[in-house]
Amino acid sequence: MWHFSIDTEMSTIHSTEYREWWQQLWDHATTKQPFAHPDMVLAWIDAYSHLQHISPCFIRATEDNGSEALLPLVRWRRNIKNAHLRMLIPAGYSDYDYHTPLIAGNSEGLIDALSDQLHSIKVDRIELPGLDSPLPHCTTTNESCYEIKLEQYNSFDTYLQTHYPAAIAIRHRKENKLRHLGIEGFHLFATNEVDVAVAQLPSMLQHYHKRHPHAYIAPGFHEHLLRQVLPTGLLHFSMLTVNNRPVSWNLYLHMENNLLQYLHATDATFSQYSVGTLHLIRNIEWAFNNGMQRFDFMRGNETYKQSWATGQHTLYNNVYVCRQTLSAKLRNSLYNLRKHIAY
Repeated sequence: MWHFSIDTEMSTIHSTEYREWWQQLWDHATTKQPFAHPDMVLAWIDAYSHLQHISPCFIRATEDNGSEALLPLVRWRRNIKNAHLRMLIPAGYSDYDYHTPLIAGNSEGLIDALSDQLHSIKVDRIELPGLDSPLPHCTTTNESCYEIKLEQYNSFDTYLQTHYPAAIAIRHRKENKLRHLGIEGFHLFATNEVDVAVAQLPSMLQHYHKRHPHAYIAPGFHEHLLRQVLPTGLLHFSMLTVNNRPVSWNLYLHMENNLLQYLHATDATFSQYSVGTLHLIRNIEWAFNNGMQRFDFMRGNETYKQSWATGQHTLYNNVYVCRQTLSAKLRNSLYNLRKHIAY
């Protein structure tokens, strides 16, 4: 039988004892994913706690046989534009792609028990995107995430020749064109280059915003991410340069033998040279050369991902409208209407 407790204090989840337990759980989890790492979660919470009305609601589970699990959630009291809706969401929410709970040991019966526990929490709405399985009693949608199964190929060249031969010509043509401008460089920021990496953020985010003008960029979040996570080795932050001028930035995640594409931006003045594609090629080649077994494009169904991918996996997005009081129904209705208008 699974037993649950809920941690709701900032001081608790930031304590040394709690973080050591959490790190150990992450190290041994059979459902390990980078966004559940203590430094990733706390970077998001530390940034957003100054921007939104959020508070921890970390659900810990233990099973009689010794299995353990953690689902880091937060309560979110929305603003007046969102009808003051009381929500329960995963830490990281839309900024992070995966939210599957950390589970060390046998997970039998956990999802059903966890679902019952979630529904006992007094909020208006629960949104749990990015899970590797659907939750019962929820409205669920799914989406595909594309990936390259690198272990199927002996080398990067073999992969290109076998799976995507057109990319060979594209690469040579774009590299030759770029070579007329000057010297191309690729820099991967080391774990001790935090300040140098942070200095690149304004340019990177400026170009990202130009490409995605409606995307919300939380003030200070990416700096928190770099300062707290780059030293751990979990971030794989690189830039492509021409004559020492940065023209493309890739912020990826490196977890064991997986490289995951997280955030990328390019200088649009160099778009004719496809610097974004060349940068992607550099990172896929790096993954092959450094023993990675999987390159994960994560969420998003962009066409280019389908060209490079050799497989895919499914994510489930779960929504549960909880309280059935008149005021809660009204808040949910206004929230749904606003989301519908926004899209």
